[in-house]
Amino acid sequence: MKNLCEYPLLENKTHIDKSKSIKKICIDNYSKKELLVLIDNLNKYKKEILIYAFLGIDKKYQPEYLICSEYIDNKRIRIIFLKIENIINYLYTLNFKINKSKTVISLGNNILTLQRKGGDSGRKSSNQLQIKITISLLLEKIKYLEYKL
Repeated sequence: MKNLCEYPLLENKTHIDKSKSIKKICIDNYSKKELLVLIDNLNKYKKEILIYAFLGIDKKYQPEYLICSEYIDNKRIRIIFLKIENIINYLYTLNFKINKSKTVISLGNNILTLQRKGGDSGRKSSNQLQIKITISLLLEKIKYLEYKL
């Protein structure tokens, strides 16, 4: 994952060197066995990955709910409450796969994705793993509460 997420740093150690390239996750850069091991390990440690992504490492600050707002034409139409335990339990039933872009690993049909963070005007902070969730795809799969405005 390091080769996918991290560009080398420039001499100033504060910005990335975009003249170099990252290694996409494909058979051009890795053997089939290496790719299988990567996916197998992600699936093997899926529960730990999900717990880290949603709950973090400090038990004192672990949230119970994910709260989302839905907007149409810049107007909030509802607030959605999802229990994090339900999200983790559902996502745990899915498997990781490498997307066609070869730069994104997804769980389920892109409900949760892992990719290079990027951005940050080329600062070294762009060299991080980003975990994203698409709530609209999740709403079809788990129970939630909503407050319509």
